[in-house]
Amino acid sequence: MGDLLLQAALLGASEKLTCAETLAGITVRAAKALNLTDRGTIEKGKLADLIAFPTDNYKEILYQQGKLKPTQIWKLGKEV
Repeated sequence: MGDLLLQAALLGASEKLTCAETLAGITVRAAKALNLTDRGTIEKGKLADLIAFPTDNYKEILYQQGKLKPTQIWKLGKEV
């Protein structure tokens, strides 16, 4: 399937989506499409699978087109 962030960046650019719309499409909107109510947003009581990137601006995650790699990863709320 390739690199999700690269694919999201290319799709977002071709569809003229904002970075926020593109990231929502691979998080909250994807969870909703799959009827997964326990994930997709950062809220108390939901699964906490998160990744953090070394950037001051969230837009850089997509601008780097998959080259920016996460520096921290959490699975079920615990850093791995």
